[in-house]
Amino acid sequence: MNTIKQKARTWWYIFKRSVFEPAYYRDILVAPLRLSIKFLGVFFLLFAFVQMAIAAIFLLSQAPRLQRSLPQLRDTATSQFPSKLNISIKDGVATSTTKQPYKISIPSEDQEDELKYYFIMDLDADEDKFASYKTMLLLTDSDIVFPSSSGDVQAPQKRPLSQIASGEVVINKDTAQKAAQSVYQFVQPRFWWIVSILALFMLSLGTFVVGFMLFVGHMITLLVYGLFIWAFTRLLKYNITYRKAYQISLHGSIGPYLLGRFLVLTGIFADFSPYFFFFSVWMWIVLERLRKTKAKVS
Repeated sequence: MNTIKQKARTWWYIFKRSVFEPAYYRDILVAPLRLSIKFLGVFFLLFAFVQMAIAAIFLLSQAPRLQRSLPQLRDTATSQFPSKLNISIKDGVATSTTKQPYKISIPSEDQEDELKYYFIMDLDADEDKFASYKTMLLLTDSDIVFPSSSGDVQAPQKRPLSQIASGEVVINKDTAQKAAQSVYQFVQPRFWWIVSILALFMLSLGTFVVGFMLFVGHMITLLVYGLFIWAFTRLLKYNITYRKAYQISLHGSIGPYLLGRFLVLTGIFADFSPYFFFFSVWMWIVLERLRKTKAKVS
């Protein structure tokens, strides 16, 4: 316990001085890079935890309203299912009594040049027709065809129906209503268990995933910003290595990052983040202090 408290105090000490004291960067110049990387990793882990905690609190606060709306969601899902659509899949082969090609259109305001339909059923078609149909999904007599992982409709992927449905499957409005009712009957009595598990997932695994992504993204960004800082030291005639320029950038980015996030969150800077501007100003202050005190690099 004492070790944890000591590490927490050390981290808080480094955090405060990195954000508020340009003179502290003299110590950073003689510290190993791995300690700065650990410091930044803990920062983004804590930052992600705060984000996930806020999201979990919001989820829990909205849960009662969501629970009350479950019957409406169930009814909306079934009412939106096309009444004329009737598909039967048996032994990997689809048949239908619905007039074809049957199309479910994307709303006109959301349409793109290459996408005009959510779904098209044409049991006589093959994958070569996929691009001309301008759809997200094409159902043929034996396959589901969809764009490639890169979104290329000219070279689509397909998945055999035999891998999706086993035995005989009927898809129509009646089966959609039964499926929606089954989901509702499962979720309704377990609603708070599901919400609680989701909140705990956000606070645990979600924290690590988001924290890791933010950490890696920030480290990569600073590879470029560190080059900028290194070039700036040459203009000031205060020569340090790129490695040390990168290291002080790790610490110097914390304050501007938090300030930029705050200003964007509050709507003061709604269109762009002022992070790079604040980062540049703060690093100029830091480097000027290091130059004047002739701080040595290990």
